[in-house]
Amino acid sequence: MWLLTNIMKEVGDKNSITHGAVVWANGIMNAATTNDIFLRENLDWVAKGINWGWFTATSTIGVIHMGNKQKSEEVLQPYINGNAGNTS
Repeated sequence: MWLLTNIMKEVGDKNSITHGAVVWANGIMNAATTNDIFLRENLDWVAKGINWGWFTATSTIGVIHMGNKQKSEEVLQPYINGNAGNTS
């Protein structure tokens, strides 16, 4: 997480490819753990992704919460309905 946080701080929102790579790396590192702290703590930065960046962020939430049948719908509901702020 330290590495992802440092990359995020260095890149900012300048590079969409690196933005997506950090989001995907977080998703893979936390797959099926329900540990979405990085996304929650950096929501403003994650939300700067547009189009595929937003899709990537939403899909990694699904990867992180994979197998969490009780809360998966609750966690993904804002993103499925497009209520998370970005409708791209």
